[in-house]
Amino acid sequence: MKLKLFMILGFSMILTACGQGNEADPEPDTGQPEETEENDQHTEDEASMQNVYLFYPDEHVEDLYRVERSVSSEDTDGAMEALNLWLEGPESEETSLTTLTNTDIDIQSIEDHDGVAHVSFSPEFLELQVGSGTEEMLLQQVALIMDQFGFEQTQILIDGEIQEQLFGHLSTDEPITAEDPESYELVES
Repeated sequence: MKLKLFMILGFSMILTACGQGNEADPEPDTGQPEETEENDQHTEDEASMQNVYLFYPDEHVEDLYRVERSVSSEDTDGAMEALNLWLEGPESEETSLTTLTNTDIDIQSIEDHDGVAHVSFSPEFLELQVGSGTEEMLLQQVALIMDQFGFEQTQILIDGEIQEQLFGHLSTDEPITAEDPESYELVES
């Protein structure tokens, strides 16, 4: 009886030992997140983001400043994204900056016409209250953003149409040439 029990125990131990080694050793925990398709996609998304500058006046609307943001592409979709970010205004921590626009304005389209960006805004754009100096500042903001997407000149449109004047101060029936974006002080957020 003891011999049978001893043999059964011995046989069980042999079977148990034979099953060892077939499984891969578990990977040590490195404290880093596992590489998954989701993590890979997140890394690819970050890598595909493009830094751009948006331009806002100071709270006294005397000078123009640039702030850095990220958009998802370098094409007109990225330009549309940048202009929409611009319309949203400065971020809350950029307290010394303000916006001349409001969120009621829509960007209807961006088109390339022989290297000139045609940016069409909704009619609400015409409701902005700007004088001649701030009108020039406002139009330059759009041109500076579009310059980063390969357009040295920008034609502002309302409902897809060129307007002789937008606010009664400046002629806008010709494209606006962007100034040097580096000439504007960078505000870190």
